[in-house]
Amino acid sequence: CPPASYKISEHPSFRSVQRAFSRTSTWTSKSPQPSANATPEPPEPATSSVEESPVKSGSEKALPVEKDVAVGFLGALKEEYVDKVKTAVGNFFDTASMSGADQEKLNPFEDTVRNCGSPEDATKAIKDIASKWGVVVPS
Repeated sequence: CPPASYKISEHPSFRSVQRAFSRTSTWTSKSPQPSANATPEPPEPATSSVEESPVKSGSEKALPVEKDVAVGFLGALKEEYVDKVKTAVGNFFDTASMSGADQEKLNPFEDTVRNCGSPEDATKAIKDIASKWGVVVPS
């Protein structure tokens, strides 16, 4: 057993499955409730959506992350969901210099493209995202 202070997120093998775990952190009404004697904690502030906290510079439209990261992400989406290069997005996340928070901001965009029915639909979705962000999809 690892020590109680061990962070699983630091394990080398965790990076390949990290995204799957990051999506399971929502609480439901079946979540444990504090006991009657517990001191109530103030509610956490609502997290803002991608559009509410954009990164803007110059003529770019609302970007959820820095421009170079956004363009690289779009290229990885194209590779994985249009060109069918397995794990291209995961590999991009592993090699890009970006925070976990930035990955979380990009996850909904990957979900949108992943849920497209065909490479043609994925291409359209990627182009729509690029247009919304004011960037060009790498070829």
